[in-house]
Amino acid sequence: MPFYRVILRGYNFPGSVIGEKGRYGLYTTRWVQALNPKRAERKAVAMVWRDPLLAPPAAKSDAERAYLRLEKVEAVRQLPRRRGGGATWFKEEDDVASSSSWWTELKPRFAWREWLVSRTHIAR
Repeated sequence: MPFYRVILRGYNFPGSVIGEKGRYGLYTTRWVQALNPKRAERKAVAMVWRDPLLAPPAAKSDAERAYLRLEKVEAVRQLPRRRGGGATWFKEEDDVASSSSWWTELKPRFAWREWLVSRTHIAR
């Protein structure tokens, strides 16, 4: 079974996850073994949502929901010895984080296979 490096970008995470105020985004890399790139993506997303340090609190509305988008998935010959974990955080732009219409503005820009992946979708 091949190995994959999956890079994910997170959007709209509450700052409380990292002890800050405001909305934050993140980049994270997960190394997985899977049958194909699509399964590697699903496995990586599930790993992120299961990580207690990255899991956001339950959202009250779609505008508050944190979500992930696939940035890149690539096959690798073998897994690196030190794979690490965690994420690189960045403060989201205030106009995007505070806008009530950010969801409808971003929605059309995503390709269908890079669509919203949230805990509700993984739990099914």
